[in-house]
Amino acid sequence: MFKLEMVRTTPLGQKDNEDLSVSEAISSTCSDYETDIHLFFGDLILCLSKRGDISDIYNDIIDIFKQLNCGAKRFFYELSVQ
Repeated sequence: MFKLEMVRTTPLGQKDNEDLSVSEAISSTCSDYETDIHLFFGDLILCLSKRGDISDIYNDIIDIFKQLNCGAKRFFYELSVQ
């Protein structure tokens, strides 16, 4: 089971017009690093902040949702070397 749960609601600030990605927008609109989200993955529970954690792992979460949608039983991370 994979689930994200909001544990508190914090008013959002203004988006910075120079934000180029969702991750940047999350970071600029969330005012603090308070734990406000629980990520459940099987028996694992992670306590995360929107500003610090979710903004950093947003793209990974989207990849997990895509893999779940395709029926994946295992997840992988592709490291791109540049």
